[in-house]
Amino acid sequence: MVLFREILQSASDEVEIDRKIRDNFHFWELGRENSSNSVLLTGYYEPILEGSLEPGGEYRYPLYRRPDDLVDFPADEFSARRTARMEGGREVPYYSRREIDTEGVLQGKNLELLWLKDPWERFVLHIQGSGL
Repeated sequence: MVLFREILQSASDEVEIDRKIRDNFHFWELGRENSSNSVLLTGYYEPILEGSLEPGGEYRYPLYRRPDDLVDFPADEFSARRTARMEGGREVPYYSRREIDTEGVLQGKNLELLWLKDPWERFVLHIQGSGL
């Protein structure tokens, strides 16, 4: 998006805009006119976040590694594949995002990978599933 905007702002005319866009982007035909085929477009965003390996200052929002007590249960004839934890010999739901990120249920368990500045960035990372 940044490169596209830079091209629009720096090019001197439409011919140069067209050339620079074609040099820097790939185009695919997704459908044809009068076609009954539908096209579903999706996108993927990989956020680039600034973090610290040590907590402190503005770096207050931890990202955790997978906890050891998070257990994957395979699907069987009675239920779908699920993830939970064991408590007192019983399967119980794993902690919610609210319990983990707001209430700090994983704090002090040495699971922190790094700390971020902004809880919104952490939320986006959770939704996207990956980031840099």
